[in-house]
Amino acid sequence: MARQVVILACTAVLSLVVFGLYNYNLGEQQEDLWAGSPGGHFDGQKDIPPSPENQPLPQSVEPQYCKWVFDTYESSTYEEEWFQEVRHVQSVTADGPNICKAMLAEKHIIASKSIIGRAINLTFIDPKVQWATSDNISPTFLHPADRYMSRMHYQRVCYDEQRQEFLPASGHGVQLIEPLFGMLRDPFDVYCGADKLVMNDYPDLDPGQSKLHILPQGYAPYAYTTKDSDDPTNWRTHGIPPWHTSLRPVYNEQIGTSFSTSENIHMDLGSSYFGGWTLDAQAASGHWFYDHYHARGQKFTRFIAVEVETLNDTTAYKQLPEDLVGIYTLMNIPLTMGEDNLNAIEMIKRVVKPEDFFVLKLDIDSAPIEEPMVRNLLADDPENGGASALIDELMFEHHVNYWPLNKSWRIPSNSTEDGDLITSYNLFRNLRKKGIRSHSWP
Repeated sequence: MARQVVILACTAVLSLVVFGLYNYNLGEQQEDLWAGSPGGHFDGQKDIPPSPENQPLPQSVEPQYCKWVFDTYESSTYEEEWFQEVRHVQSVTADGPNICKAMLAEKHIIASKSIIGRAINLTFIDPKVQWATSDNISPTFLHPADRYMSRMHYQRVCYDEQRQEFLPASGHGVQLIEPLFGMLRDPFDVYCGADKLVMNDYPDLDPGQSKLHILPQGYAPYAYTTKDSDDPTNWRTHGIPPWHTSLRPVYNEQIGTSFSTSENIHMDLGSSYFGGWTLDAQAASGHWFYDHYHARGQKFTRFIAVEVETLNDTTAYKQLPEDLVGIYTLMNIPLTMGEDNLNAIEMIKRVVKPEDFFVLKLDIDSAPIEEPMVRNLLADDPENGGASALIDELMFEHHVNYWPLNKSWRIPSNSTEDGDLITSYNLFRNLRKKGIRSHSWP
């Protein structure tokens, strides 16, 4: 009997230690997570996860799970200037004022070199670098070029178990995103012909398909603080910000609240083959997302490729890296926006949870699907089941009527149904205002 008592006592102590270590690791992985007090008041104290080494929390304080949620979108001054200018410098033909000639102004040349040069440096793929799951990257200062970038702002909330809801807490976070400017594409790509901009040491690798203007989340500088009185200054140039994913509280009357884990999901609508559109490696969207997300250490748990053109299954799967086999799903059928089981928005709702990190690419060259999808995202209520709350990043090729791209998109210059470039500006900014890191896809 004495031996059993000793064993039980040791087991209880071991359980407490394991539970404490679990909470400590959980807090470390989620960056900032535990703080608060009963009654829904949170005072901005530094989040300290409970662990065996820490002193017991005072009776008036309970551990609380905290996460970060989207707050507001802030256009840069340069982006605001383009919103005023673009309506006057777009046309449907090469004659007269057009966006290509407007980009040749000295101020736009300087800005374009700053933005694209900075983006190239930030997104350079070094196979030796892996995304960090915690803030072990040395803080730094913003680069002068970052003044051109727009900003996504985030606020901190903490979970009140008594109310079973998240309540506002102290803390503010911010992350940069490329501004909406010019043609909403890399201005050094080939679109403008003889009028295109030129930059020294420009890596002209994918003519007509350049993605060098895009700042995905893991490559965009970010900073945050858990205090309301300070602006965040601890900038990091890359890595996983605390608003990347979160845990979901699940309440049970017998055991209280537990927290479910999240997934990293990519859905490519208009995928073609992983190795390229009609095997053209320049348009290999699957490989681009693999390189910029999965291979950087934040691996996808699901990779869903949707393509309407008939693909050869053997060819498609032979192109996959080994670590995608088993989590890659090829849907070689068209989705719809109708009232059927292939509705694209409803499928997203079935696959993705709000706590997941979800990257969506939309480029199917089908306005009857793309336009209703985007309109749905813009009009829905993210607080009441809208799909916009599920999307962290969106890459979208928006076809509108302006020269020179209307020729590539086969849009007649006299078309009045497709909108113009300011239509795209407003669309992408409104998506960003809903918390979606929206990028113009080539």
